[in-house]
Amino acid sequence: MIDLDVIVPTVAPAAQRTRTCLEAVYAAERLSEMGQARVIVVANGCSRNDELHARSIVSEFNRNPRGDGYYTTALVESVERLGFTGAVNAGLAYRAKQAQQGRFVLLLNDDAYVSRDAIKKMAHALTLDERLGIVGPRTNAQGQFQGRAIDTSKATVVVPWVAFFCTMIRHETFEKIGVLDDAPELRDFGSDNEYCARAAEYGILSAVVTEAFCGHDHRTTLGELYDLKAKAAQRKAESYLETKFGKHGGWR
Repeated sequence: MIDLDVIVPTVAPAAQRTRTCLEAVYAAERLSEMGQARVIVVANGCSRNDELHARSIVSEFNRNPRGDGYYTTALVESVERLGFTGAVNAGLAYRAKQAQQGRFVLLLNDDAYVSRDAIKKMAHALTLDERLGIVGPRTNAQGQFQGRAIDTSKATVVVPWVAFFCTMIRHETFEKIGVLDDAPELRDFGSDNEYCARAAEYGILSAVVTEAFCGHDHRTTLGELYDLKAKAAQRKAESYLETKFGKHGGWR
């Protein structure tokens, strides 16, 4: 039985950053004693040297499995830079071709580092409340929904959307509403807002699990894109979302 699929999209992967991200995943508490978890690294927009780095990291972890063999690691490669949304969907496509799919999917930036109990606490929240389909942790870098202002007196706090730097999604959510929206306007920004807003239209709630924590070196994965193109890309994403859901829709 596959408990969990972890999809790690990375652009031109920096070996140490990706390694640190994966080490945190492999050190996390397992979801069950009998199941397994699969980590899918999606290396996109890579040079030949980047590909070799990614292959080396994945081979290393498969030769010396962490977590008593609970985790296996796979690599999906693309010379083309797919963007965040395309990379996630490539990981989901790989997952869909496997004989078994995990009960939960964790989307995890390679500059995000889960605490030891974060994955288990997010899975527990989804198990306890069937209304929830998408959950994220508290973090050091995100804004009003997942930052320091969150009400930690509650185990889960329902919010309009969670940021997809570290997000657990129930398998049934994908079955009901599909994969991320691959519109060009959402290539690197806004696909998390769109997915949570689309889920809400199906009665699927998003929430922050306040006892789960994930550190995030915000804006590292996409690197210079944030400095060169961020504002224009964000405006395009916002215009697309406003057209799709309305100016005051659940994507904000």
